[in-house]
Amino acid sequence: MSDHRRPARNAGQSAYHRLREKITRRELETGVPITEARVSALLGVGRGPAREALLRLQAEKFIRCAGPHQPRYIQYLEDLDPQDVQAQQEVLGVLMGVAARRAALQLNGHQILRLKELCRNLKAAIRKGDAAARGAADRELFGIIRRECGNPLIVTALEACGIVPVGTREASTETELSSDRQWVSRRVAATEAAVEAIAAHDPEAAEAALHDLHRAAADAFKRWISRSKK
Repeated sequence: MSDHRRPARNAGQSAYHRLREKITRRELETGVPITEARVSALLGVGRGPAREALLRLQAEKFIRCAGPHQPRYIQYLEDLDPQDVQAQQEVLGVLMGVAARRAALQLNGHQILRLKELCRNLKAAIRKGDAAARGAADRELFGIIRRECGNPLIVTALEACGIVPVGTREASTETELSSDRQWVSRRVAATEAAVEAIAAHDPEAAEAALHDLHRAAADAFKRWISRSKK
């Protein structure tokens, strides 16, 4: 590759990562089309890097588009097909179970201490009803398990399946899910169990805890769909 193409490639890569982070942190206004011009102004980059970032995120299903010449929007939980969510949770349970199993044998003391700290942060955020803090702790905790488990194909497989973190568009959806005490209880219990199993270097228990977590997530989504249809 010639040298003059490297800056453009680097700019597109940087724009992609920065926009992806803003989406996962739910920093963008909901319901507003996400255009090249908007991304260009938001990130302070040219139209080329903005276009590259949008196309990559659309391919990864962070962004949805109904078709050619149609506006792009951020993908939200409310946009997802219920069957797709159920299928994703099944795949997540398997892949994250493998990641947790390997993490129990791979993670060092510093990483385990960080997992325990994040677990405490997650519980505190849930008690306070702080969705942003809860999401940040959740993403970092499970990000460590995925990325540091020693099998890079876990992340590759999740991306290939189009399984990405999504937020909620409506505050009422977040409130409803947060008030599902069965989901909250199982979520905390399964996360704590996974972290403790990894700390104890118990791969079977770590894998089982992640399987339970994603079964609980699938059950919570079913309850939410059932209520929303009434």
